Amino acid sequence: HVTMPAAAAIDARASAAASARLGELCLRSARAISLASAIPMAFLAAFSAPICRTWLGERPDLALLPLVMTLTAVAAHLNIITGPASAVFRSQGNVGNEFVYHGLRVAGIAGGVGLAVLAAGVSVEALAWGVAGGIGTAAVLYLAHSHRVLGIPVRLLATRVLLPGIVPAALALALAAAWYAAVPASITRWPALALLAAFAAAYAALVSLAVWRLLDAGEKEQLQPFFRRLKRAPA
Repeated sequence: HVTMPAAAAIDARASAAASARLGELCLRSARAISLASAIPMAFLAAFSAPICRTWLGERPDLALLPLVMTLTAVAAHLNIITGPASAVFRSQGNVGNEFVYHGLRVAGIAGGVGLAVLAAGVSVEALAWGVAGGIGTAAVLYLAHSHRVLGIPVRLLATRVLLPGIVPAALALALAAAWYAAVPASITRWPALALLAAFAAAYAALVSLAVWRLLDAGEKEQLQPFFRRLKRAPA
């Protein structure tokens, strides 16, 4: 919603410079949404089992839910990153590019489910792996295609957009390892909820510092008005 009006103000057909500005806008927007999405999705993926157990209690009939939650969070993160590219093309009147993504998703899900079923048989687990793998693969291919059309090297897509999302994931996995090492499996729901809140607070603090270190000077400057408003807010 933010990218589309900004992109609509640029006529990429006017000049090579305008086309380059459109590509840079797409890259910056995709990077921003990648970092923003990675923060909650990484925690949901890494802490899926404690969250499900705290939320629902002991449910042997839902033993696969944490796996489904983890796979869905990863696939959703990659899918969300495609938003700015779609918005940029839509702003230029090119809605056909979105059908590329639709086609990739249909092919990806069909191929992913087919491979998973061949490898593990027909099961909920195989379906979860196949659907998430297909969606994630389609999203990455669509990003590569869209950014190439906009003149953005795939190398920049990887280093500026996709790889920064690994930092929140690494922090979430490290904290999840600490959870499994320190928290007994027999813990009841309310103490587990309190501990989960503490781990979430620690993650929020650590990931905020890490993401701040990842931002370039221009991105940090864009956030300064937000921090100034926080300082002026009444206690």
